[in-house]
Amino acid sequence: QGQTDPRGAAQTHQLYQRLAQALDQLSPSLRATVILVLIDGVPQKEAAETLGCSEGTIAWRVHEARRRLRELLGEF
Repeated sequence: QGQTDPRGAAQTHQLYQRLAQALDQLSPSLRATVILVLIDGVPQKEAAETLGCSEGTIAWRVHEARRRLRELLGEF
């Protein structure tokens, strides 16, 4: 108990590092949307108000960001 698997910890660290690199490759608007909606859990309506765009735009950005992140992360 209290011990972590070094291999699992290394894989988790590598995943977070790859995710951070992938997020950096997104446009600022997609990155902001991902952080607000997918990471912070802000409702799309509130994210739209915060970012000054429509809910439809937020929905598209979430879709597009997920697609691009899947491409960038590949096997991860």
